Amino acid sequence: MFSYEDKLALKLLYAPADGNNERKLAVDEKTYARYQRSLVHLMAMPHIDHLSLPIAQLKAPYCGYVMQFMTGLMPLAEMLRYFSPAEGGYPETLRKNGGLKKRLLVLKNLADILRSVHNNGIVYCDLTPSNVFVSSLPNHVETWLIDVDNLTYSNEVRTSWQTPWYRAPELYQGHPNSIEADCYSFALIAYEVLTFAKPFNGQAFRDMEEDVGWDEADVSNTADPQSMESSAQQAVESGGLDYVWEKDTKNSRPAGLPLRLVATDEIQELFVRTLGKEGRARPASRPTMNEWYRVLELACSCVTSCPNGHWHLGNKCFLCQEENDTSRYYKVSVCQVNYYAHSEDEASENGLIEKIQSKKVLREEIWFSRHLSSQKNNRIVHLPIPWRLFTGSQSRHNPDATAFNIHYGPQGITCDGCFDSALMLVSLPDRKEPSIRACWNGRFEYEFTVEEVKE
Repeated sequence: MFSYEDKLALKLLYAPADGNNERKLAVDEKTYARYQRSLVHLMAMPHIDHLSLPIAQLKAPYCGYVMQFMTGLMPLAEMLRYFSPAEGGYPETLRKNGGLKKRLLVLKNLADILRSVHNNGIVYCDLTPSNVFVSSLPNHVETWLIDVDNLTYSNEVRTSWQTPWYRAPELYQGHPNSIEADCYSFALIAYEVLTFAKPFNGQAFRDMEEDVGWDEADVSNTADPQSMESSAQQAVESGGLDYVWEKDTKNSRPAGLPLRLVATDEIQELFVRTLGKEGRARPASRPTMNEWYRVLELACSCVTSCPNGHWHLGNKCFLCQEENDTSRYYKVSVCQVNYYAHSEDEASENGLIEKIQSKKVLREEIWFSRHLSSQKNNRIVHLPIPWRLFTGSQSRHNPDATAFNIHYGPQGITCDGCFDSALMLVSLPDRKEPSIRACWNGRFEYEFTVEEVKE
């Protein structure tokens, strides 16, 4: 399990390699003065959970800083290693790393960190699997972003930090880093975490590759990485090669696990919007990290396990083909109820007759996957409703904390668990469509209905 254990770590800046390819610590006064200015700027940034910011600067002439030392974590890159069929293939690879559930939860956590960074107007710059650390235990999902030296406010970015295979097309073309470039890098990483393959590794890429591999080390361990780029890599990084699941793509037959087996429809849509033709050419059209967080949160609530312990989406395991008869999917529809006065044509002695009418506007749909009890009379599912659904509640509550619980079963629908007097709840079990009505702060009214959905 992850812990600090009161240990500290040092990060030191090295000078560029000399003619003998030897690296030495940067200890000259000019470098220290320049590094000190950037580090003071970095340490003044707002605190963000799970972002490993510096604690203290080293004394002159050493360029570097002190940070917390975290044990029990490993680079996300370790989760990208695929075991060959002789080693157990996909089932063994997923089992050793916590399965699909851990991968979705880690991506959700990473999206949460990045959306906090972006919501503070900060660009992470140079997001790669080596800069993301996750718990090494299969059943733990602790997630951290490290290597924060390049953090920059979005209106102050003047240069570009990038790593081959994980950079947006505009960075390859010489443009500076941006929040949108971070989102593109996230999509590249997320696709690889879920499928064990790159999102442009299709037939067209393999035809161009001609025995040049996807190994990042092929281009990162040279003095001039761009001189080692194959035509296939140039096509990918410049945005000239189709995303493998793009409509009418010429780069079909993707490698790795089929995306439909490990990603919900909503996740697949965000991949297309980010990595498709429009997303590659127009950074502003890419989905934000807030959108990524929401769809990953939804996917995490839908993942379930088969009798063999494999995590999967849907009612059939893609690893062992086992059916899951006790798993069910539930959709909670959240509508905001608006009231307005409607004047009738008929006049009364007091003037026009006004009737108060209501109109429901669908605000969001939340999906859940639940295992049911084998006893039919005890098949009640508990569905937590988050605070973020209620307008104006973010300042008082954690948006992702549970506001109240809905209990849904053969006998109808009930609710409990609300401890805020500003949120009033009432069950309406006798209606044609049983629901929960919630009134927040005496102003905003919502209606929650539950539906069991067959796959």
